[in-house]
Amino acid sequence: MITMECLPSDIVLDILSRLPVESVLDCKLVCKRLLKLLSDRWNQFAKMHHQQQLLQLASYGGDAYYSSTGLLFSFEKYKKDETRSIRLYYGDKYNVEMNIHENFSYETLHETSISCPVVGTYIIAGSYFGLICLVRYHHHIPEPIHICNPVTGEYVNLPEYTLREEYYGAAYGFGYVHSMTNVQYKVVRIYYPDSDYNIGEVQVYTIGNGSGWRTIGRTSYRLHSQTPLGVYVNGYLHWIDKKKIVAFNLADEEFRLIQSPPYCDPPHNCSTCFDMLQVLRGNLCLCHQRNEEHLLDIWSLKKNATEASWTRDFSIAYQSSLDIDHQFPVWPLLITVKNEVLFVHQGDMLCCYDPRTNMVIELWEDKKQELNRLHASPHMNSFVSLKALGERSETKKKLRHRSLEDTD
Repeated sequence: MITMECLPSDIVLDILSRLPVESVLDCKLVCKRLLKLLSDRWNQFAKMHHQQQLLQLASYGGDAYYSSTGLLFSFEKYKKDETRSIRLYYGDKYNVEMNIHENFSYETLHETSISCPVVGTYIIAGSYFGLICLVRYHHHIPEPIHICNPVTGEYVNLPEYTLREEYYGAAYGFGYVHSMTNVQYKVVRIYYPDSDYNIGEVQVYTIGNGSGWRTIGRTSYRLHSQTPLGVYVNGYLHWIDKKKIVAFNLADEEFRLIQSPPYCDPPHNCSTCFDMLQVLRGNLCLCHQRNEEHLLDIWSLKKNATEASWTRDFSIAYQSSLDIDHQFPVWPLLITVKNEVLFVHQGDMLCCYDPRTNMVIELWEDKKQELNRLHASPHMNSFVSLKALGERSETKKKLRHRSLEDTD
């Protein structure tokens, strides 16, 4: 009988490279041989593991990334001295055999330690192959910006913008360009000065290339006016400029327009509406909140070999057992395998819409009233190293888990 002990080291590494990160971490505890093998050849193994993730993405298309990830939640935690800090909690990907109310319950989210020391109001600007972009958005300015990997414990603080004059606002985003063998991560920020807030200065930071922030030109699109955080889908960052959807290609670093959905037909009072972009099932979606009618329409941009078209997948009525405050936007997070829509309301309430019953129910709410500003992003743990990418990163704590109920 062939056992793991009998296999050559290269074959063992190949087998381990196909496992999820959490399973690899468990394997290091199984026997001394695996621990020593992974320790001695860690850089090689980390590259092999990442290559397997890239192959999965290439084999199954862009949706594979979103279908194989869990959710990374960020909360603003209030301490006893009234200071605030950010906490991250990770929920595994949705399991069809489990009830969604149990899988995303308060108790089953586990804390993931943040590598970089952050204090204040931060949000997740994006998470791709384990690298998380955290942004402190205050006074309409996204500064500072951190990139970290909780698994490796590495983090880097990106250089802050040198303000030459007062700024009216800014837009920003985080994404990547990938091939079969490589991933290039980029952060984009666009500043709009008080002197002319219709023109934005566009800057790009490529992780690991050593060039720092590059100013690539200006744009007349007002990307800060709706939601300043760009939404990443298939190599593009997307923003809303009034009723236009603007896409920024991270490969050629050029802007272009995308056809908007026909959501103003039939006509209604758009002055009471709120639009936001989101990624659901790997597709770019426009979430159109009609406050007067108490409706949330979710439009999805679906592509085939020859064309792309918008489809209204959901029209969610607020009249339900849940008391919805219409002053707050509804923030969809994901669509489950049961076709339920998971969303955040009022910053601290996780809710679920079931189209089969046309009901919205509350999954959980912060009953201790000590968590605020709930955000979430698809997340896949990885061993991607900022140092290996070329960044002069620092290292703090590595991955650990703790139940949300166990926090101080």
